[in-house]
Amino acid sequence: MDASQFVASPHVRGAFPTAGLTMIWRETHSRTGSFYQAGGARYIYVGSTACWDDTVITHEYGHYVDSLYSKSDSPGGSHFIGDDNQDIRSRGRGLATFLGSSIRRSRAYARPDIYVSTDGSRLSFSYDIETVAEGKAIIASRTGSTNEVAVTAALWDITDGPSTPDGVPGRDDDPLERPFQDVWRVLTSYLPSVTEPRSASRTSGTDGSRRR
Repeated sequence: MDASQFVASPHVRGAFPTAGLTMIWRETHSRTGSFYQAGGARYIYVGSTACWDDTVITHEYGHYVDSLYSKSDSPGGSHFIGDDNQDIRSRGRGLATFLGSSIRRSRAYARPDIYVSTDGSRLSFSYDIETVAEGKAIIASRTGSTNEVAVTAALWDITDGPSTPDGVPGRDDDPLERPFQDVWRVLTSYLPSVTEPRSASRTSGTDGSRRR
């Protein structure tokens, strides 16, 4: 409900999603991982031990938003926190976490910058998006355009500010603070308009050299 109200808010889409979405959870299921399934029948499967994990559920809802309003080409499948050797299309995983944290921030929940996964009774792992610091998680790498942690942190830095209720309220580690609408325009207007890879433009220097 928080996620749908976020999409319907004036600074995002201004209306509720019209495409159906089914949430599935079964305590007795053998699968503990969660995932989003796009296509004609969109659904989110919440892992058998993940029903308490708001961050995991809103992350999967982020995939729903990406596939519905933007131009997602994420390959899906298994992935690992801190892996910077992923398919470049995996940037959608970092985007989904950013959207989930933005949803929580819009509801003024404490520490929207923390991602948490449990097994139902104990902490499995967690990390801080703002500082990219480990909670209980082994983050092998914090850089790279295919690293979901780095993508999430970069997007988060675009919109967060001193008023964000993170670990250092009243301060921010960077001067940038753009409205979420800026990100929304890129997702919904720019990305869907891209039809083919775009090469970097080249111009000639005064000395006849070529530069990017």
